[in-house]
Amino acid sequence: MSDIAYLVAQFSEANDQNKIAIAIQICDFYIDSCDYENVRKYGLEALPLAEKESDQAAMFSLILHIGQSYALQGKFYDAKEQYLLACKIAEQLENSSLLFSVYNSLLYVAHNEYNFTEAIEYGLKAKKIADFHDHEDNWVKISVNLFNLYVDMGKFDQAIDISKQILKKGKATVGLHCNLGRLYFFLKNRKLAIYHTMKAISIFSEQNDDFGLAVSYHVLARIDLQHNHFDLALKNVDKVIEYASKLGISGLVFDAQTMRATIYGMQGDNQSALEVFESLLDKVDTIEEKHILEDYYLNFAILCREMGDFEKMKLYGDISEDLKAIRNG
Repeated sequence: MSDIAYLVAQFSEANDQNKIAIAIQICDFYIDSCDYENVRKYGLEALPLAEKESDQAAMFSLILHIGQSYALQGKFYDAKEQYLLACKIAEQLENSSLLFSVYNSLLYVAHNEYNFTEAIEYGLKAKKIADFHDHEDNWVKISVNLFNLYVDMGKFDQAIDISKQILKKGKATVGLHCNLGRLYFFLKNRKLAIYHTMKAISIFSEQNDDFGLAVSYHVLARIDLQHNHFDLALKNVDKVIEYASKLGISGLVFDAQTMRATIYGMQGDNQSALEVFESLLDKVDTIEEKHILEDYYLNFAILCREMGDFEKMKLYGDISEDLKAIRNG
């Protein structure tokens, strides 16, 4: 019997108090194995039991796991709702370790919603806790996340400064390599972008980390597209869709398909590009990430202009501008 089968069997037979502890172990396992539906299944089943026992530490852990399951699928509204509940519990407990975890998680959500002001606020709160307690592992976690944030904000000098601090401590993580790939993509340094992204892919492959692979191949596809290596970009888009589909990350799949359509258009195959763009129209309501939709409508508008459909060009271009205005607050 596998470890998880044993835990599930224990859970079904345990009394209410023991079910709580077992559920947390099950949620840990399913987070690591990217089975987010089962995280929510067992987390939500055990949460009322923890509430009944007034076990706030267990409530925090279960709620945080549920939030993570949503966040890792790009369901950021639901994730934030859970994280804010966890934050209230951590504040009531006055537990700095729990507060660090939830601030770091809220940074991740705000970052992915492109709410940079809020992301910086949570990031600095988490960093203050890590600095105060001189907790090196937490310092590395929050430093990598702030690095990623500064990359997306276009504050490349600040991002490079943070990366140097991390590397100086000898604490380079696979996530740092992946995002150094993104940094050098933005700086149009193909050699360093590919070096760090391929290093990340190698490590994620050894770890069987499908999420990390989906994100890394997305970076690699963008690097190839930036340098007009269309065939390589399409192969990497296929990889993104393969790994992101397994995990149910609809936003990343949608963004990869947008990239595929854009590549077809750049290759002069407007009909294939149009077919992909049109196939995504009925999925837009399922995508929470405004920047992904903004990019989709912008590239669709560009294709419509190339095909002489100026009415749709204006329609989709206006939607893209509206989304940009919302994202910029």
